[in-house]
Amino acid sequence: MDKHRIDNISSTETILQQEEEVGTPCVIYDGAMYFSEGVASELRISCMVFRTLCAGNVRIHKEYPRLIEDCHIPLQESKSFELVSGLHPFRFKDLSIYKMKSIGSIASVDEKDLIEMAWGLANREQRFLWEIRPSSVQGSEWTDFLPKGFIERVGGRGLIIKWAPQKEVLSHESTGGFWSHCR
Repeated sequence: MDKHRIDNISSTETILQQEEEVGTPCVIYDGAMYFSEGVASELRISCMVFRTLCAGNVRIHKEYPRLIEDCHIPLQESKSFELVSGLHPFRFKDLSIYKMKSIGSIASVDEKDLIEMAWGLANREQRFLWEIRPSSVQGSEWTDFLPKGFIERVGGRGLIIKWAPQKEVLSHESTGGFWSHCR
């Protein structure tokens, strides 16, 4: 027997002895620490998961094994808008199993919202780098949406580009903040 297994056995015996002396222990663990249930089971200790999720999320996670068993996972694109049986009104695309490359690659915003961001940058009077993906503004070309007077107002404090090497930008010592649609 290896030392690790011997240590586990002596730990198990210690815990079981304490259980007899003090009462029944219970391991309360965070849902992200999924392995805790297995450890508690091996030690024959009661356990309870403590989740900080809403009941709807817990319900969805409990359905995953059934969805896998019924061959709904991996998700077939053609079924993404179908309702999930037992989870009405969720559609398959509403579940976290639905994969998207990047919200920024498909999303666009209203010109009004980007104008508001532009004036926010101008009014802060701070240096900035603003990456604007072409076609990110509905009904507008790359920088057509910029309000009159914006470029003059920011002068040399701002740089507006179509693409930026994100890793290099974020690791630069002058980067003081970052706003992204990414999670």
